[in-house]
Amino acid sequence: MSLQGVREFLDNRNIVIVMLTQTLSMFLAWLWWPYKSLFILELGATNEILGLLVMVETLGGMFFQIPGGVLADRYGRKRVII
Repeated sequence: MSLQGVREFLDNRNIVIVMLTQTLSMFLAWLWWPYKSLFILELGATNEILGLLVMVETLGGMFFQIPGGVLADRYGRKRVII
């Protein structure tokens, strides 16, 4: 993609808004991770339990993103989320 193509791509206001909101959303989501781990440890969990919780959360996200996307495409986003 040439520089002109990038400029044309970024001229679309909707694309810029989606990119900015997604960037902010992911930044804030990842900002919570270190504090979440400390909070779980503060609740009395061991390092091993913390590791298992993080693993389950990560694997759950990995395994359900693609099937969730397929279901959302087939049945509609609102029906799948509700």
